[in-house]
Amino acid sequence: MIEKPSRVVIDTNIFLSAILNQDSFPARVVEKAILSSQILQSAETWAELEDVLNREKFDRYRSIFDRRRYFQYLAEFMHEISVLTRVSVCRDPKDDKLLELAMDGGADLIITGDKDLLVLSPFEGIPIITPLDYLAL
Repeated sequence: MIEKPSRVVIDTNIFLSAILNQDSFPARVVEKAILSSQILQSAETWAELEDVLNREKFDRYRSIFDRRRYFQYLAEFMHEISVLTRVSVCRDPKDDKLLELAMDGGADLIITGDKDLLVLSPFEGIPIITPLDYLAL
């Protein structure tokens, strides 16, 4: 059983879904984390989220103005971690940055729907759980 997490890493895809639909299941995950935990981010994970949010293909879901405003809202709740550790264990190498952040940030868990990460749970003692499992905590 996972205790109430105080430090969490949230995968970019969850933030993206939350931003595109603020009444969605992923939005509830983000709001719960804002209210109950420190959300960890690194320069690399933050840059990835910003890059993804600026893609024109999301204009049909939310305006760039709304996406940037939500990005700024999130910035208020992020706790930036300097990542020094490097790992190369995930089937998708782009996901290694989340593992690195969790390790260097002393995360209690990683929240993701990405199967490439979920199969690694626990990673270095850090549970990797789905958004549904997180909401059930």
